[in-house]
Amino acid sequence: MKKINFLLLFTILIGCGSCDDECDTLPPMGINFRLLDKITQKDLLGINGIYPIDKVKLLDKNGNNASGNLDYVSFDGNAGLRCFLSPFESDVYTKPIKREFYLHLTTTDIDTIKVEFMFQEEGRKKCRYDVVNYLKVWYNDSLYVPKDINNVFLNFLKKP
Repeated sequence: MKKINFLLLFTILIGCGSCDDECDTLPPMGINFRLLDKITQKDLLGINGIYPIDKVKLLDKNGNNASGNLDYVSFDGNAGLRCFLSPFESDVYTKPIKREFYLHLTTTDIDTIKVEFMFQEEGRKKCRYDVVNYLKVWYNDSLYVPKDINNVFLNFLKKP
């Protein structure tokens, strides 16, 4: 009986060890962007801009503080922001994912960032989701389609 129990346990452990279809945690995914004056193309964020980058806040669509999803980055020496899109639901490979954020530049100047994307199924087996089928990003009402959907750097244009 002990031998049968041992073989059963061994079979279960070997079988589960080879199941690599699910990932416990996935690395953070985000979009990187700069905010530029629509007419002059000059930076609106940071020391050269009109919006201090450390005062910018991000709220989710429910009004909850999502500034933890916001990070500061540099694009060729220019100030930018990274908006993280995680966490994700468990079935990230089977349906489109939509995110909506409100970027509070000042108490009265609030912009909308919407993101929609779909992961490629091949990422499931590799515990990766840096490969997507498509990615659409809206800043206010303008659609931005990145040239490289797996390495997103966007220049949002704004009329100050």
